Amino acid sequence: MSARSLPNLARQRVVVPAVIGRCKLDGDPIRTGEATVWLTDPMGLSHVECKQRADAATGGGA
Repeated sequence: MSARSLPNLARQRVVVPAVIGRCKLDGDPIRTGEATVWLTDPMGLSHVECKQRADAATGGGA
């Protein structure tokens, strides 16, 4: 068996997207490429999922 036919069993590095900030609702890191929304209260960037979860918990919308 030649070296070309053997699979590469070495640990492969996975590129993790850069952190661009922290979610104002949960405090989790926001990475590039994630769906975000700008909030006015509290002022700042948040995940869309966190905003939807907060709206559902308070019964609010829009």
